[in-house]
Amino acid sequence: MSSKKEVVSSHRHCNGCGAPIPLDETFCSPECANKLISQRKKQQRSTFIFMGIIFLAMLFFLFSRGFGASTPPTP
Repeated sequence: MSSKKEVVSSHRHCNGCGAPIPLDETFCSPECANKLISQRKKQQRSTFIFMGIIFLAMLFFLFSRGFGASTPPTP
């Protein structure tokens, strides 16, 4: 192991791909920004659909158990 330390210039990383970029920028390129926005929209849409399915399933089980089971059987 060497005792020399590497000096890394001040930088930050691209929010999309993680590449090193200057401090005053957020993305390395417009394509990278568009790709990240597209990925986030897809994720948001998938989450919305999943939550809708869960909600509908809960309603189904709530109403399917509530209507038929509450009436007592006739002798």
